[in-house]
Amino acid sequence: MEDKVIVEVKAIERLAPIHDTPLLSHLRVGGKSLGLIINFPVRLLKNGLKRIESEFPDSARSAVSEKAENSSDL
Repeated sequence: MEDKVIVEVKAIERLAPIHDTPLLSHLRVGGKSLGLIINFPVRLLKNGLKRIESEFPDSARSAVSEKAENSSDL
């Protein structure tokens, strides 16, 4: 699964929707479609897992690569 999933590790009391935002940003910039948030202070680890799927990994990757190509032309 190397280079397929972005994992964000947290140690907070309870996950809230606002905790999804940084992972979604990392997925878009990294051109990935799958991310996991793992929150450790829970009795059962499965209760601290949250899977997030991004719907736009290809558009973000192409935007980043276009920007890199344009800057290399300078």
